[in-house]
Amino acid sequence: MNEVIKSGHLKGSYRCSFKREHDIPLETGKRKENVYDKAVLIKEIIKNGIYHGYDKEQIKERIIQAYEKMDYPTAETARLHAMDTYRQVMRYLSCESRKPAVAASQKIIDMDGLCSVEVRPDFIFRGYRNFERVVYNGKKRQKITVQEPYLEVVKIYCKAPDVSQIGKNKDTGAKQNLELYSMLRYGRTLLSEDDAHINVGASFYFLRKKSDSATKEEFEPDFFQTKGGGNIVTLWETHHVSNQGDFSPDAQGMDKLFVPQLKEFLRGEDMNGKKACDTCSLRQVCNFTKPPIHIEKERSQRTVSDLILTDEQENAIAFRKGIARINAGAGAGKTLVTALRIANMLDEGIRPEDMILLTFTNTGAEEMRERIRLYTDDLGCEADLEKLTCTTFHGFGDRIIRENYQELGFTDPPRLIDEVEKSKIVAKLLKETVITGLDYRNFKANLPYVKGALTTAKTVFSLIKKNRLSRGDESRLPKLMQDYDLYIKDSAAAVELFQLYDAYDAILREKNLIEYADQELLIMDLIKRNPYYFEDFGYRHIMVDEYQDSSPMQFELLKILIDSPSFESFMVVGDDSQSIFSFQGSDPAYMIEFYEKLGVSKGSDFFLLENHRSTPEIIDYANEINKKNHNRVEKDLEATREHGKSVTVKQFWKKAEEEQYIVSMIKEARKDWEYEDMAYIAFSRDELLRIGTILTEHQIPWIMLNPEPTLKNSRVMAAIGLLQFMKDPTDTTSAFMYLNAVSNNTMTQKDTVEIMEKIAKLREELEMLAVYPEPQSLQKLKELLEALDTEDEIYAGFLKKLLQRKNLKEIIEYGQDFLDYGEKETEKRQQDYPGVVLTTAHSSKGKEWPVVFNGISHYHNKQLGHAEQEERRRLLFVSATRARDVLFVTGQSVAYGDKKNRVYNCFLMESFDVLHEDFQKEAS
Repeated sequence: MNEVIKSGHLKGSYRCSFKREHDIPLETGKRKENVYDKAVLIKEIIKNGIYHGYDKEQIKERIIQAYEKMDYPTAETARLHAMDTYRQVMRYLSCESRKPAVAASQKIIDMDGLCSVEVRPDFIFRGYRNFERVVYNGKKRQKITVQEPYLEVVKIYCKAPDVSQIGKNKDTGAKQNLELYSMLRYGRTLLSEDDAHINVGASFYFLRKKSDSATKEEFEPDFFQTKGGGNIVTLWETHHVSNQGDFSPDAQGMDKLFVPQLKEFLRGEDMNGKKACDTCSLRQVCNFTKPPIHIEKERSQRTVSDLILTDEQENAIAFRKGIARINAGAGAGKTLVTALRIANMLDEGIRPEDMILLTFTNTGAEEMRERIRLYTDDLGCEADLEKLTCTTFHGFGDRIIRENYQELGFTDPPRLIDEVEKSKIVAKLLKETVITGLDYRNFKANLPYVKGALTTAKTVFSLIKKNRLSRGDESRLPKLMQDYDLYIKDSAAAVELFQLYDAYDAILREKNLIEYADQELLIMDLIKRNPYYFEDFGYRHIMVDEYQDSSPMQFELLKILIDSPSFESFMVVGDDSQSIFSFQGSDPAYMIEFYEKLGVSKGSDFFLLENHRSTPEIIDYANEINKKNHNRVEKDLEATREHGKSVTVKQFWKKAEEEQYIVSMIKEARKDWEYEDMAYIAFSRDELLRIGTILTEHQIPWIMLNPEPTLKNSRVMAAIGLLQFMKDPTDTTSAFMYLNAVSNNTMTQKDTVEIMEKIAKLREELEMLAVYPEPQSLQKLKELLEALDTEDEIYAGFLKKLLQRKNLKEIIEYGQDFLDYGEKETEKRQQDYPGVVLTTAHSSKGKEWPVVFNGISHYHNKQLGHAEQEERRRLLFVSATRARDVLFVTGQSVAYGDKKNRVYNCFLMESFDVLHEDFQKEAS
């Protein structure tokens, strides 16, 4: 007997050969499925309306009541979606004047012996309608409209169109859609001898038109007017039926078109990575990715006796009294100078607790601690480095707040809130209080032109906190929001958002949670209460690394630190040419106008300009780019290495040509270097993903240095799967996902009986957690979670957040919350891995590679102003000086504009200029 396939399964993930080979009886549990529930409701309402008539108010009430029970983030979101559905349903009912000819029953259709398809249409209509025909008047071709009989098999879809009349891709075009074809075959079975001449059609009716607004209550009134809406997609064929049979050249043509497609479908195909995978229950198994295995690079650290210091380095290290600024260029040994200065001071007998070194990243702080430890060991100094404060600004702030939490109004030492927790709290507040003018319809949306209520409220709360706004500042809010492409339609919304912010802030305080911005505010609050607070720390020597990254609040904190009776020296180390984080509040002025901003007339300046990393050719290029900025400290890097290869700058007119060039040069460089000695640096993450795809096609390994989306990690999804299985023991799909990850993607090699036995065993283990005392249950759950591979840095970061919860209930809830709100959450790999490194220019800071490919196409955009242009030059300076031996700079010639109004990439033009080469303004 032929295989029976549901017509709706003749597409998408059902094409997948992997899914067919692993037909495991898995269930998705008791999750609320809005899509299915809505479809059942809407079709029932439409059928009742067509057959028995309808009452608008009754339909509206029924839809609203049904949507209230569905899984929407807020009642307002449910109401808005209900009203959208009501308008779509009523549009169709008010435009549909026909009555179905016969009841649409389920049929099994034989597909020429290849398989059988179960077809269940919603309606079957018969009647007369206009058809466009072509006739010939002599040799002249003419289009005419004639009224002819038809039979139409219809299926209603309660969504926007995902199939078009002229689409060319599988499933998405009418002539590439096997479901439509099966419905057409269904229609043929309804013909009789009475149908001497008839048109048979199979149609999808999409209730939502493409032209319907996603943000407004504006719908076209005519359902059947498809211009711009594209909501009706149909296959038509003409039949001539007699007692001699059904003669239909059209049908023969359709069969000729679709039978090969059906055969291809039945053979199955590899769907891995395709969009259809998103809806497949096995997607996490099929798309399982193992974590990269990190490599240990040799890092030779010279001992103190091996160091050959310049006079300027020695002078900076010997500095002990007053205020000093070290202008340290890229690769000029600033870490060496800072660490050796501290080691020497400790060796001189200065107590470690009398010093504080602040920086901006945990990696930077750890590197500095290691270097200090190395130098003190070389010097034979036995100072207790545990008493030395060497940390980030945030780490220092956390310590202060934890030590004074009660005075600051907390009942326990507060913990930093993450974005998932923040989203959950704000969503709950928005659910309880509907804010005028916010987009509740697209509640979670965070797209360039669609900002949902949640995104807007979270951003507004951050702006209120960052700018220290309070009641009475409501009028300032709309202007601040415009920088984030956020707009308030109703002025009352600003007042309501301030009120909601107060409630949000109160919840944080109640739960002993703080944001990063709260740290600085709380410290300032502490100092207002006790102006002499920092005197108790007794810091004599204060140092800041990467000082150019300071924010206004951090600068104020430093001023307070040095205004102490114990103060002896304040030294900052930085480079205005590497100030590239203005979006985080940094400003090169803190380095350039250092003494003026401190309010002192003078101090000691040290210039560390000898670059020991890069060749003179690379340094000359970087210097010349940097010189084009006006707002800078006048200085040039000085290369100490021997001459090497010239910097290569290439312009392109097509992106594909640039990408192929980069790949070819990587292959060429592989003759002299390992892949992990190379890096591709670009402005945006999208550029990295694109080049990564091409490298994979060429079988070149690569690793992303940029933060990775946490929810794309297979072990993270497996951990969430375990938590969902704990919550719902019928959710065997989630259990299978977890077990597959634990087995390192080998579960599909086992037979169905063994798989179901392992799922049953896991269920028993989890059920026992409810029996154990809480500490024992937490330990057991921790073991199950750690079985997923804690060597994976991305998963380790997620697991750390997860295990901060106090009990099983909170852990399970956080897993669901992460699914709901963690789409934008990322983690970053810090270790070294094999393969070409892909990184954005911002994330490349502090790194170095022998060979660098620097893509600068996206440096220049329409929004580029003077300040942004200077920062992008500094960004190019930073990314260029990541290269030790070989530097390629590539980019698209045109930044934006059409052929008549071209705006050329100014950074690419400047790169040609500094190398004394000609930039071509026309493609050759």
